[in-house]
Amino acid sequence: MMNETIPTHLETLLRTIAELVHWEVDALSAEALFSNIPKSKQTITDLDTLDKLGYINCIYIDNKLDHIGVGQRAIEYFGR
Repeated sequence: MMNETIPTHLETLLRTIAELVHWEVDALSAEALFSNIPKSKQTITDLDTLDKLGYINCIYIDNKLDHIGVGQRAIEYFGR
């Protein structure tokens, strides 16, 4: 793992996202994510936080989360 650490709940969410894209730089539909974890205001806030930290990119269409871009930084966070 990199020197930087993120709070456990964000790390858990990031791990789930990375697993869903099979540990590769890719995009994930919001629908696919929310079929694996509950959709809530807190989850959206956490996704936006991970976006601001540079691990993912939240892609919104008409103010609705549509896709999540998973960057290399997210994969490398877990030493992959």
